[in-house]
Amino acid sequence: MDQLTPPQAFYEAQRLMRMGDYPRAAGLTKQLWQNIPDEPLIKGLHGMATARMGLYEQGLKLLSEAVEAIEDEKKRAVLLTEQAWVLRLLNRPEQARAACEQAHQLDPDAPEGLAGLIESLVDLRQFDEARSLLPEAGEDEPALLTIARGRLALASDRPDDAADEVARAAGGVGLGAVDLERLLRLNGELRELQGRYDEALQAFRRGAKLRRGEFDPGKHRAMVDELVAGWTMQGVSKVQRAGVDAGRAVFLLGLPGSGQDLAERIIACHPDAFGGGELMDLSRVARSGLAAERRSFRHVVPKPNLLKGRQLQAAGAVYLSRLSALSEHAERITDSNPLNIYLAGIIPLMYANAHIVFCRRDPAEAAWWWYTAIPGPTHPYAQEPDVLIEAMRDLDRLCAHWKALFEQMGVSFSEFDAQRFAESPQESAGELVESIGLAYDQRCAEPHLHARTRTAPRDTLRLPIDRWGSRFEHYRGRLKPDFATLSAGI
Repeated sequence: MDQLTPPQAFYEAQRLMRMGDYPRAAGLTKQLWQNIPDEPLIKGLHGMATARMGLYEQGLKLLSEAVEAIEDEKKRAVLLTEQAWVLRLLNRPEQARAACEQAHQLDPDAPEGLAGLIESLVDLRQFDEARSLLPEAGEDEPALLTIARGRLALASDRPDDAADEVARAAGGVGLGAVDLERLLRLNGELRELQGRYDEALQAFRRGAKLRRGEFDPGKHRAMVDELVAGWTMQGVSKVQRAGVDAGRAVFLLGLPGSGQDLAERIIACHPDAFGGGELMDLSRVARSGLAAERRSFRHVVPKPNLLKGRQLQAAGAVYLSRLSALSEHAERITDSNPLNIYLAGIIPLMYANAHIVFCRRDPAEAAWWWYTAIPGPTHPYAQEPDVLIEAMRDLDRLCAHWKALFEQMGVSFSEFDAQRFAESPQESAGELVESIGLAYDQRCAEPHLHARTRTAPRDTLRLPIDRWGSRFEHYRGRLKPDFATLSAGI
């Protein structure tokens, strides 16, 4: 690769990130940063790309250091808005707001600072103040500001305020894949709130088509088959359990889209709990300490036979240290990563008393929530609903296998039904928090208002509870193949 100057790298990395090609952007900026470690612009670029790869704290650290060192005010404004984006993802809206205000002051003509400021105010539920900033956008509104307008309309449950503008922007040309995917998802969610389900479906489908990722249903099924065959009572009985004390840990398992994020927010409303978000640490300790092997698109531990007690103890301690670093005082800390389901077997081998909650939702409903929520533009699941359905069938089988195995092992777990919560929030929330050893707190029945979580929720989870019921029923029969066959076939 020809050596790029810092300004050239700045614009090339931005282009790659607008297209959603985060791995290439991260590779480019890492190479440049290694060659020019003292250049704050390059450090900031690498922080941007690192955060886009999901390493939020690491990316935030690099961005913060770059913001302090860079002299060019316009470049600093760009880095501040990226810093604010990471802060919003890490559910620190007050800090994000301050960063965006500074960026907007440094470069009032740039839309990024204003859009970030509006989005931060939305996260803080300061809707009137956010609306007061909309006239600054002008008539020729950039996509970033239309996205902010759409998020405001969605979070405040006023879809008519922005649905048409978002739909028009999503039909424009020259948009990067990331902005277009966000617009299309917002378009679908706003049209859904309006009851215009055909238009919502069209938007969701267009957004899904943007996802680029290799997913082979056959290889995925083979991986699940291998886990089911390898993780048996006969196999785990030969393993010396580590018995590490993990009473603070709460693992939320289940099908993707089955309510892990909702269960986390319910728990995180409790004053003695904290929502850790979709942590990647279980996968990390499995790879580094438990010889996890690559299968399909995941690292898994194919069978327990070769695991040793000392390995499990060391890996369990590393994971717990990461968990404890998230909150010093919380008695319960959740991990809601839906992909932990592939590694569920190692949890009771490492820990004596971790709290395990299997989240459940009608499989068709879960598939629909996941289909409309998969973060883009890259994801291992393919773009077509029928491929997602095949994956969900296999994952449902895997969930059933873990439950049966845990019962044989004498491992206790509880269950949370997302649909039941929408119908009976107080009763369902009470059962959930009490199952993990906490006394019920009435705030747990209002997770859209009180949750203390490491990562910000999807906008749908910011809506009143009555909006969280059955969404798929509105689309039943509109899809071919129909997601309803998922329920019928399991």
